[in-house]
Amino acid sequence: MRSAAPETQLARSLMRSANGAYDAPDETRMIAVILEGQTHVYHDLVRRYERAVYRMAFLILKNEADAECAAQQAFVNAYRSLKSFRGQLRFSTWLINIASCEADEHLRQRQVAV
Repeated sequence: MRSAAPETQLARSLMRSANGAYDAPDETRMIAVILEGQTHVYHDLVRRYERAVYRMAFLILKNEADAECAAQQAFVNAYRSLKSFRGQLRFSTWLINIASCEADEHLRQRQVAV
């Protein structure tokens, strides 16, 4: 079993307060911490945007199950591509764009299957 990556000064600066929120919610810093190996921080980004990502997918797909699937895949794709996030857009904009593309792909697959 792999041991957790050692905490960096940046990771320590993002330690959770008593209510579970980060004291410094700067997403750029959170992303840096994730890329340093503190992958558990990604969960907090997911929680912030899970509703918005689901809504985007549902608007396109008009189906709850398909929207949930597309939203989940969008978060996986975003995690895998996190190194490519350059901060030119807000993280939320970048993530919603990924969700939109994933929902479009699900829609194409559904139409081909019919």
